[in-house]
Amino acid sequence: MTKHHLDLSDPTFIEDLKRSKFAVEVAGAYWQAKGYRVEIPETRIRPDPSVRMDYSDNGDLIVRAVAEVKRRGFNFKSIEDFRYPSIIVDVCHKFDDAHPKPFVYMILSSDMTGMIVVPVAATMEYWTKKVRKDNHAGRERSFYECPLSVCRYEKFTPTKKLKPKERDCPF
Repeated sequence: MTKHHLDLSDPTFIEDLKRSKFAVEVAGAYWQAKGYRVEIPETRIRPDPSVRMDYSDNGDLIVRAVAEVKRRGFNFKSIEDFRYPSIIVDVCHKFDDAHPKPFVYMILSSDMTGMIVVPVAATMEYWTKKVRKDNHAGRERSFYECPLSVCRYEKFTPTKKLKPKERDCPF
């Protein structure tokens, strides 16, 4: 029987794939230690290279991440249309105590036609702590604020209502 060209060009593929499993487990443990839920999909090994596409995966590791969603009591259609030069991200103690930390804050316009996106890792160095009156709590509280210049606006139209079981990770 003639060998498939992939057997000839990448003869150690299956051994390399088996060895990579340990690295995936170490990476998964890293995210678990940070408080994230992690799934490691089963590694399926092709019986021969001609059916390799039937055995390709959609990633080595699935990390379930937290997105915080806030809705403002006013409408805005762009970053420039937002009423203030910065945006309140969250109450300081809530963010500080979160485990895992959110990876993104999605601040929706009141009419839910768009949102300001605050990616935590890319913007956190610009956050400032401000004490202000919390109208909902009726007292002063410390909030993290982020300048709009490091955020982005995304327009969208809500298309369907999700049932509780349909909460898939957006990665």
